[in-house]
Amino acid sequence: YMQMELSYRDGTLIPAQKAEPETPKHPNELLLADRGGLVFPPRLGFFENVAELDFASEYPNIMARFNVSPETVNCHCCPDAPRVPELGYRVCQRRRGITSRVVERLIAKRQQYKQRVKAAEAIPESQFPAQAGNSASYSLRRSALKWLLVCCFGYTGYKNARFGKIEAHEAINALAREKLLVAKEAAELKGYRVLHALVDSLYVQRQGATREDYERLAQEIERLTNLPLTLEAVYRYVFFLPSRQNAEIPVPNRFFAVTENGELKIRGLECRRHDTPPIVSRMQQQVLEILAEAHNFRSYCLKLEDARRVLDRYLDRLADGSTDVEELI
Repeated sequence: YMQMELSYRDGTLIPAQKAEPETPKHPNELLLADRGGLVFPPRLGFFENVAELDFASEYPNIMARFNVSPETVNCHCCPDAPRVPELGYRVCQRRRGITSRVVERLIAKRQQYKQRVKAAEAIPESQFPAQAGNSASYSLRRSALKWLLVCCFGYTGYKNARFGKIEAHEAINALAREKLLVAKEAAELKGYRVLHALVDSLYVQRQGATREDYERLAQEIERLTNLPLTLEAVYRYVFFLPSRQNAEIPVPNRFFAVTENGELKIRGLECRRHDTPPIVSRMQQQVLEILAEAHNFRSYCLKLEDARRVLDRYLDRLADGSTDVEELI
């Protein structure tokens, strides 16, 4: 509706339904174009002093900053326009795309809510209790805008979308892959080791690097890619875990990490799943909280002994039948 409102104000004709079919492609072209985000499988094991760098709202920012919109991709007015990497699609240089302008407004609004959240959190709750409610409200609105931006990207590839065009969807993915490669190479040129990369985020490490070093790296990558990049967190350690089927095969997005202030970040483990029995979730959460007290590999190995004792207690409860059946469902 935001797209239609903008089109109406511009005096642009709005199709009653999707009318533009996909451009015919050779099978080799289709194999090249029909791909998603880039993923570098993680290096298995325990790594200390790791930073997570995230492209903020990467796909919407690509749409806004590089003018990728259904009517701007392969336009007829700019035959000499810059080409999209890998695909060779052209992007219009004469007019701003409707979708690009819409996501630009949503990105700006989301940034305003982010600033309001920070401002509300800076005020002590004991002095202004209402500010805590404001902060939660702003966070929810910001989250709603995030998913609205995700939909804006997804609908460029939806077959019945009024403002959709599969070539725009493919162009956004191609630009995202290119920017992640640029980020990886920039980090490695600065002496950082890339441990993992997942579509719009990088996990990098360099011995002796400080938070300031990681922030400078983020600024350099942002300059090279022309996309906003944030230092999401610096972790005491990250443990990248293997597949449950094979201990030698890494799995993207299956790890746990501990921030500098001891907070846990968990991805892909049983305690994050909704179909895990409560007893398993609780045991795993307790074990991870013990491991989160470690600051380096040596202390982690010592904490493993405490974690094993927690596991043994839960196994004993299962063996003697003292666990309620609801805990096992």
